[in-house]
Amino acid sequence: MTAGLLGALHGPKWLGNMGIAVQDRRYIEGMADRCVDLALGSEHYEAMPPPLRDRDLAGFRNALASREPQTFLDGRQITSSKSFALESKTGANVQRWVLQLDLQKVVVDIVDSTIVGRNHARGSSSPVESPRAAALQWVSLLAPDLDQIDSFYGSGGLGLDTFRPSSNELYIGRFLRFVFLAGYKDDSGAHRPVLLNIEVNDFDAVVNRVGAEAADHSSARVKDPVGNDIWITRTR
Repeated sequence: MTAGLLGALHGPKWLGNMGIAVQDRRYIEGMADRCVDLALGSEHYEAMPPPLRDRDLAGFRNALASREPQTFLDGRQITSSKSFALESKTGANVQRWVLQLDLQKVVVDIVDSTIVGRNHARGSSSPVESPRAAALQWVSLLAPDLDQIDSFYGSGGLGLDTFRPSSNELYIGRFLRFVFLAGYKDDSGAHRPVLLNIEVNDFDAVVNRVGAEAADHSSARVKDPVGNDIWITRTR
């Protein structure tokens, strides 16, 4: 980083052929430009990019899982990618992605930490578990109108993080996904076999927003726009 910044300040000849291979080249060039602006008294401040949220990370991880990553977290285009499994002494499933972004190569490791956590809790002398044959990624429910679902579960309703990577799917938090199905109508009767438990901080405000029926001072029940039962509880 120091060599790259000095090279950016003193010109590309200072680093010779290393200039094109320096990691984060554009970021370093931007730092050099700001240093020069400060020295000349012509500094200007650019707006900070929005911070990454959990749903941004979830969307990026989902893109990797679908094996079609196109855009990195900072908005840069991914020009090429490849993935392969790594060996693990703990028995965890580890998938390594190598992403090419312009002149920068980014390595992303996705670890199934469930097995690692269990082995760590038992101690290093415990036998290593073999990798699981399958893992639950998302619970997917059908809905005819994703806008209604987004309004109910998002900031204007229950207050959960929502992410919509396409017009046909909506992610709620880390494990719930709604999939658009035109004309979908539930025919299972008045009682659906789905009960979602949602814990909220501002219990009274959420209950008023979604029109839930309070069972007591810390729990309430309501149905979402599709008819799924929602059990709302106050954060302990």
